[in-house]
Amino acid sequence: MKLNNLIQPLVNNWQAKVLSLAAALLIFLIAQTSGLSQRELNREIIVALPEGLAVQQPLNLEAEVTIKGPGEQIFTIPEDQIILEVDLRGVSGPGSYTAPVRLKDVYIFHLIDPLEITYMPRRITVELVDKERSNP
Repeated sequence: MKLNNLIQPLVNNWQAKVLSLAAALLIFLIAQTSGLSQRELNREIIVALPEGLAVQQPLNLEAEVTIKGPGEQIFTIPEDQIILEVDLRGVSGPGSYTAPVRLKDVYIFHLIDPLEITYMPRRITVELVDKERSNP
């Protein structure tokens, strides 16, 4: 009986309580992101290849990078620290391959809080050929 008396006030009007909690969370998230600055730049995508293969198409692989964080801190991240990689070292030979683009984790990213780095494209497709064929 005592347990029922403790639980009853918690479940009474539970819909209103859940809605209030969701609204509070939404307000918190809006307040957190409203003070963030944004920086946009283009970065080369580095493709790691197995020995003997070369990228035929596309030749210029770039990604649009967006950095969001507090004030001027996001401008202290050097562009050369934003490294985007595609690992194709596991492929067996020439052909067309699609792989995810990964952001290399570097120490400076952990010094800025909050920090959000997004980039497009998230996946790329490249045409690989034998190195001998790519250089006539």
